Amino acid sequence: NRVTHIGAKRGSGFGSVSRWDIIAHDSVDDCRFKRGLPRDFADKNNVNGLMMEWAIKPPYTLADNKRDAVIPENV
Repeated sequence: NRVTHIGAKRGSGFGSVSRWDIIAHDSVDDCRFKRGLPRDFADKNNVNGLMMEWAIKPPYTLADNKRDAVIPENV
């Protein structure tokens, strides 16, 4: 209930959260392929999605923190 925004520029109205949907699941493995994945891992596990450069830790603009990644398609 206390999280009203995520990300930057909260004071400008960006990142506002209107609601959270929580979906029950049986296993952590249900979520395994629902987030950005390293490209090599996605290729080995036949995960399709949007290919992009993705930062794995802050600062997100630092080139050393960026990796090729796959953002999985919603299933």
